[in-house]
Amino acid sequence: MIVLTARIESNVPERRELGQALLAWATAARREDGALVAHVYEDIEAPAAFCLVAERDSQTAMEAHLRGPEFGAVLGAFELLARSPQLSITQVGDVNGNDALRTIRRLRSGAHGGLNQAS
Repeated sequence: MIVLTARIESNVPERRELGQALLAWATAARREDGALVAHVYEDIEAPAAFCLVAERDSQTAMEAHLRGPEFGAVLGAFELLARSPQLSITQVGDVNGNDALRTIRRLRSGAHGGLNQAS
């Protein structure tokens, strides 16, 4: 699974327009081949700040999403309505999130090893 996350801040006057653009992106992105998740969240502690999350079942599906018109439109909205969006793309080993859960449990139990150590 490949996960795209982004944190986007806008100026308060542009908040509504940015939110609408992100919702339009999420609606379209959910219908794409390989789409697992497309969500938009608003940060309740920071006015006019949003987070988007897109999960795809493969690198090929994520690459197609990033090249597609829906993501192109949201990038245009970032340029017009946002300040310095922060984006990251991560490959996740286990579709169910069990790898992360095992790592968290291992760390909380006091087992040795860091976040990148396989369990």
